[in-house]
Amino acid sequence: DRRQPAATALRQRADPITRAAVTPRLASSTAARPAAVSIASRSSAISEAELESLLGRIALSNAEAVDVASQLMDLAAAKRSRGHLRDTVDTKAVALVGNVGSPGDFQTDTLVEAFASLWQEQPFEEAVRCLCAGEGFSGARWSVASGVTDYPGQPAATQAWFEVSWGS
Repeated sequence: DRRQPAATALRQRADPITRAAVTPRLASSTAARPAAVSIASRSSAISEAELESLLGRIALSNAEAVDVASQLMDLAAAKRSRGHLRDTVDTKAVALVGNVGSPGDFQTDTLVEAFASLWQEQPFEEAVRCLCAGEGFSGARWSVASGVTDYPGQPAATQAWFEVSWGS
């Protein structure tokens, strides 16, 4: 009988609509390591009609959250399709990384800033959960850190990270 530690069991909750488990990760005491949010889908996919209905309900409370989540999922799916087969088979995950001023995988500073303003919002989490189920991803994790510097004297930046995974 394998039991989860009490702290893990308390943090984990299930969404009956999308059959997904949501586990927020707690931050360490340093400011450079922000809290990360992690979700895991328990079903491989939901129907397109269910997906549209769920996203519509979420959009009624926060349309920007659904829009940003959709953009991130599109970028992750595109990166997955153009990645090296060996790398994606081994890792079973694709990560988007970027900073304000150097958006990288996010492509625009506007998307990094929008993600940074929404990453801890419940509607954003719900939208990502729905989109993961709709795209067949098994889960997603994401985090944003503000005031990040690589060396003294460097201007502080907002750093964003978003990862989707698939398979077991």
